[in-house]
Amino acid sequence: MNDLELYYPIPRGVKRFVLKRRLKRIIPFLLLAVSLILVVAYVPFVKELSELNRGIILVVGVILICAITGVPFKLIDRSWEGEVIKIQVKARRDEGMGEYPYSGRAVIDARLFTEKKVNAVLYLTLKTPNGKIDTVRVGALSNDEERDRDGGYKTGDRVLHVGGTDYTVVLNCDERVRCCVCGMTSDIHNDVCPGCGHSLIKPFKCEKKAKLN
Repeated sequence: MNDLELYYPIPRGVKRFVLKRRLKRIIPFLLLAVSLILVVAYVPFVKELSELNRGIILVVGVILICAITGVPFKLIDRSWEGEVIKIQVKARRDEGMGEYPYSGRAVIDARLFTEKKVNAVLYLTLKTPNGKIDTVRVGALSNDEERDRDGGYKTGDRVLHVGGTDYTVVLNCDERVRCCVCGMTSDIHNDVCPGCGHSLIKPFKCEKKAKLN
């Protein structure tokens, strides 16, 4: 899936972080895949098996390698940006899937988290910089903290996610800004994250204001 058009440029340091992170998954995947092929092709007792059994070994091996390395699932994360126009929470229970649309803050009924085997996932519908409407999956919500239950978003928020990172940045020119790499929040006037040292992505108007102060 292709990245959406971004209005905010991604810092070079963040791009290098994403590239290195993906290579750390791709290289082990290739090494394990080659090792699996060599085992099936050259190990004597495996060669003696029928083609069906060797095929089963290959299929199971590939599934395990994908589960271990996260390839390709962790590599298809795309970048996206836009204004939040709709917030949805889809909660999967034993009896099926329920959808909970909200026009304001994504406040989820706390009873969802008291039930067993509940997995709530947050989706945002965005108006992108080029005027298109797109729905993106932000991620699973937990029942650990109140901020996770309400999603932390509201309609009108300008949000940005860099594909390959774990955190979404809200570009509202608040007093604090979130690092897309480590998730740490810091003062809006900081240029780099005090937690990981990567460049912070901030609203342009906030950057101009910071230079004047």
